[in-house]
Amino acid sequence: MIKLKILFLLVMSTVLSMQLLAQKTDTIYLFNGDKITGEIKSLDLGKLKLSTSDIGTIFIEWDKIFTLHGAKEFEVLYSNGERKYGSLYKSDVAGTVMLGSSAESEMVNLIQIVELTTIKKTVWSRIDGKIEVGMNYTKASDNFQFSTDFNADYKGKIYSTGIRSSNIYTDQPDRRTQKSDLNIYLSRYLKKNWYVDGSSTFERNTELGLDYRVLSGFALGHDLMRGSKKRLSFQLGTYWNQEKGLDTNFVSSSTEAALGVTFRKLKYKSPNLDIYTQATVYPSLTEAKRIRFQYDINADFEIVKDFYMGIKIYYTYDNQPRSETASDRDYGVRSLIGYKF
Repeated sequence: MIKLKILFLLVMSTVLSMQLLAQKTDTIYLFNGDKITGEIKSLDLGKLKLSTSDIGTIFIEWDKIFTLHGAKEFEVLYSNGERKYGSLYKSDVAGTVMLGSSAESEMVNLIQIVELTTIKKTVWSRIDGKIEVGMNYTKASDNFQFSTDFNADYKGKIYSTGIRSSNIYTDQPDRRTQKSDLNIYLSRYLKKNWYVDGSSTFERNTELGLDYRVLSGFALGHDLMRGSKKRLSFQLGTYWNQEKGLDTNFVSSSTEAALGVTFRKLKYKSPNLDIYTQATVYPSLTEAKRIRFQYDINADFEIVKDFYMGIKIYYTYDNQPRSETASDRDYGVRSLIGYKF
């Protein structure tokens, strides 16, 4: 019996070792002549994620790659929104790769590829996110502010989904304010860089006299520009809005249109910089002359791998706030420290 157990352990160890070795057979060929072997995880926003046996997980700038080889099947997204599937084979032409199968493949310019995803990924490996914490205190005004942010996104073959939350607590001698947002979304990819978003958002902003708002609906979006390091998109949607003011028990319901523009740009020269900005206008379809506006801009500066410092600026406007004594606008600047996973 003991011999059988030992034999079983030896067989299992051999199988696992073979699996681990098989996973590290992808090869990256750089313009400077270097060759790196590992397991290709993904390509997103101009950086290729590669898991290696010796130096762990590394990120390689996409425009530094001469060609590459990956035997597994990949989902490849082109800048024009087209999606293709196949393995990656080494090319002798600089800045290209052969995509397809061993029997039939086509040459593709690497500059055309904006995303690369391994088909046989586990659920957990498809989740990306970040955690952020910020704290500010001003002695002259006795103003204390604490904020937390959390994002987690799961990317499937034809859709993505996720949850995003933000909380800001401000304590002043004469009052306390809170701004909270919780968003759950589901995006379905369409052809030619079109997509459909469905989302539900919970908001609270005591500066605007808003006890809570629940905003649910759908939007059609399109990527006007989608490169390896930048993305420009617009969204047009319709949402059902339920709101309650701080000084009333009445819950109002209305329907709003939404017109939004988002832009994201990355810079990989030291220091690494990630800029994201979004502006959305909400004209009411059922309340006369009511209009809301939301603007956000975030800038993250990498400190060390996966850790960064960030600055967030927000501006919120509502020309008909739900509380009569509340302000019609709220804005702020935050500094924070974050971790990406």
